[in-house]
Amino acid sequence: MIEWKKLREEYLEIIRQWRMREDITRGMYTDPFITPEEQQQWYKQISDDPTQMYWVTVYDGEPIGLVSLSSINQTHKSCQTGGYIAEERGFAAVIANEYGLLKVAFDVLGMNRVQAEVLSNNMRIVKMHELEGYTTEGVLRQAIFKQGMYYDIYIQSMLREEWLAGKMRYQSDVVIEL
Repeated sequence: MIEWKKLREEYLEIIRQWRMREDITRGMYTDPFITPEEQQQWYKQISDDPTQMYWVTVYDGEPIGLVSLSSINQTHKSCQTGGYIAEERGFAAVIANEYGLLKVAFDVLGMNRVQAEVLSNNMRIVKMHELEGYTTEGVLRQAIFKQGMYYDIYIQSMLREEWLAGKMRYQSDVVIEL
């Protein structure tokens, strides 16, 4: 069973370790070294920020990843998704995360537009989003420079009307702690 637990202090160390792993940072804008103190500071910052929501993905009682909604804008009814699976549990966990993010964004928060940004070195996610019903709106060419290389950013989105029309091809059961 896949559950989302609200981000709490008890998860900070495992998230810190995940966030510094090369296989995780490969798909992110930065490759940080994070101290425990910096992790605590980040947690305090996001805990008081109404424009961000974070959950730990838990599979059969074990934390396996992190998901988030950020840049939550109630005026424009838009937000951005993020996340990763750090401990592989197959395609079902990935789909549960994607479906859960859209469900919270559209059905709970009432968003009209959900956006994802994906680095060009992660084309599997770009293709997966397209299969799920996202539209690729464009590419920010050579927008990220890391490890001596430039990467493009793919901008993808789903609109509320597309969600309501059932454009999301995959569905999943995920228990979400709000």
